[in-house]
Amino acid sequence: MRLSPFNNVDLSARSAVGLASALALLAGCAVGAPIARPPVAAGASLVLNPPKTWTGQRTLQGTQLGGTVALDGRYTRADVDHLEVELATTGVAPITVNVPEERLDEPLNIQHLRANTTYRVTVRAYRTPGSTTANQISQATGSSVDASTSDDNVGWAGSPTVATLRVLLADRKPYVAEPVAVNWVASRLVAADASTIYAATGEEIKRVVLDAALVPTVTSLASLGAPSALALDPTSQTLYYADSQFHKLGKLALPAGAPTPLTNFVSAGGNGTEAPGGLCFEATSNTLLYADGVRQVVQRFDLGSGTLTRLFGQLDRSEQTDGTLATAALADPGALAVGRDGTIYVAQSATAALREADASFVRTLLRDPFEGVAADGPAGSAALAGAIQDLALDPNGNLWFLDGSGVRRLDREGRVGTLSAIGEDGQVTSLAGATAIAVAPDGTLFVSSSTDLYRVR
Repeated sequence: MRLSPFNNVDLSARSAVGLASALALLAGCAVGAPIARPPVAAGASLVLNPPKTWTGQRTLQGTQLGGTVALDGRYTRADVDHLEVELATTGVAPITVNVPEERLDEPLNIQHLRANTTYRVTVRAYRTPGSTTANQISQATGSSVDASTSDDNVGWAGSPTVATLRVLLADRKPYVAEPVAVNWVASRLVAADASTIYAATGEEIKRVVLDAALVPTVTSLASLGAPSALALDPTSQTLYYADSQFHKLGKLALPAGAPTPLTNFVSAGGNGTEAPGGLCFEATSNTLLYADGVRQVVQRFDLGSGTLTRLFGQLDRSEQTDGTLATAALADPGALAVGRDGTIYVAQSATAALREADASFVRTLLRDPFEGVAADGPAGSAALAGAIQDLALDPNGNLWFLDGSGVRRLDREGRVGTLSAIGEDGQVTSLAGATAIAVAPDGTLFVSSSTDLYRVR
């Protein structure tokens, strides 16, 4: 019997741990606590508490000046997208419960079990949606516990059997940086999948399609003034671009449509744009978000009505001030990323900072207080190494970014680590000097450097 009570949960949303209500599963249905007592109780109950520790996880350290932590070793709690909890005993079909990321810290209350029976409770952790062997990140050994139920009806008396889940996260395979032979440097990338990338390079927008041997087929889609940002709508197969030379946004209908400027877009004066940089497409609102490094604002462009709205930043005033959306100020905003929960991340070049904006407030997440020397660890003590060149969010809500030390990641638990990948020569590389980064829907990274394009996974 497979129970999947979370069909409407956004698995890529940022973690909301410590929610007050517990999950209750009753006869195959999920209902909110408290559980109403039925006229006739049947079967025993079992409460499974979340793991006390994610056995084997490595806590990020390196909070001192210049300390970095390579993103390798074991997977951590922040890598887990969902759990699959299986209860098995002899004579009956196993019960399987899928637990999404935002419920990982809540107990499971499973009822209508056989009384006086020992169940083997096995936990399998997965790093992306789905439950295939390829995305499983827990080990079989060390990820199970035996739990024995007592007499029938004990659950309704308020004293069910209680056990604690165990999970041993696996050793992560080292990241591998595979070079793709191209003779150009990208200022921005966007990835449609693990083998198709769009690149803004020089005056062109290019499509790169990789075969199984990583041999690229490169097609020039458009020649523009200075394409400075890209965003993809995979549903309509539309590629949006920002052109900083001609102060405009535009679009390409894929696979080979001509560039079309967006209508009703003011290019100068008023609330218009001067230098559109980072660009994101929001499918739910059919809008484009972009950062303007000259006007010092983040703006929203409605693709349906052509309306341009300032979200935050003080028009034509460059400074770093945290505050409400109405009072916060930006200093040369550039690269941009938007999470599924609506959180906006903005890289600032003037003050070498990473800013975060939610529905009401703009705050500073990371800065460069050590004048170009990176420090990893919790966001409160981590440091940038110079200005951020580019940003990209992965399917699990981790924010990847490029600064002077290479490819780095701010995970969902607020910790910063630096990528350590195995290069073509077998040596470890951080890909320092990278200019653009993109993440495919399956989590594959693409990084453009001063010498090549790399696929990292």
